[in-house]
Amino acid sequence: MRIRNTSAFQKTSQAACLLGCVALFLAATPMLKAGLLINEIHRSGVVGMDDFVEFVVTSDMTLAELDSIWFGDSNPSTNTVEIENKFNATEIISNVDAFTSTSDVILAGTIITVGGAGMATDFNYSPNSADPSDHESWNLTFSGGVGFDGSYPLSPFWLSQNGDAVWLSTSKPSDGSGFDDIFSAVGYDSKPGDFGDFIIDMEETDPGAYQFLTSDSFDGSLGRGNSLQNQGGASIDFAGGETGGGTPGDPGANFVFVSNLRAVPEPSTVVPCLCVLALALVVRFRKKKVTAKESVQ
Repeated sequence: MRIRNTSAFQKTSQAACLLGCVALFLAATPMLKAGLLINEIHRSGVVGMDDFVEFVVTSDMTLAELDSIWFGDSNPSTNTVEIENKFNATEIISNVDAFTSTSDVILAGTIITVGGAGMATDFNYSPNSADPSDHESWNLTFSGGVGFDGSYPLSPFWLSQNGDAVWLSTSKPSDGSGFDDIFSAVGYDSKPGDFGDFIIDMEETDPGAYQFLTSDSFDGSLGRGNSLQNQGGASIDFAGGETGGGTPGDPGANFVFVSNLRAVPEPSTVVPCLCVLALALVVRFRKKKVTAKESVQ
């Protein structure tokens, strides 16, 4: 007589199937290339010296990976890239006690603020997932050429009132790659130039990483002391996002998304664990099935 525990089989199979589906879903969840997201663009009251841009780390990354990223802004007519900067891991290690090697990890949910010489640096990096609202401990502020190299280190961004574009790239655009290696950009101009047109074209295929604000979504003037803030979570959305003030390291309108990044384990860590758990459930069921057969015999 053969006994088959159909109920146990169905429950185990369903659990394994569910965990497998979750693992596949997380694996397929799109993450911004290179793990950085433009979060805030602030134009200060002092030209260039206090301008700053916030980048959110969307996926755990090493200092070596950060060291390979270029960033900057365009000219006022958004025709071309004007200011080029690159993160400097060696300087970061020299100034931030939390890091001792280029293999050290910057956690997802960290905000990296880069600004002019008029801003104070902040190297007190001690992220704590138990308190994702503790913005100061999750923030790194580099200013005046400390933590990065640039064509104008005292003013890594020279944001214009009527037109500009902030960008991220895996190479230096002026070295020959042009716009090809730019993986994210946010711009604004009522009459976009060549670089603005590039961002508009890229926005059609990858709206989560590119956005250009024209007269339909922007009043045409980024006032002194004002910021453009991302309101779209993992997919950038700066439309209607102009606001007064701006606090470096504060996620602002993107608070919920950034807090979730800080509180939840990385998908790259969760997926393997779920796959192992699903496999363990299947193996356990098979062992029970074999034991049941032997006992009947």
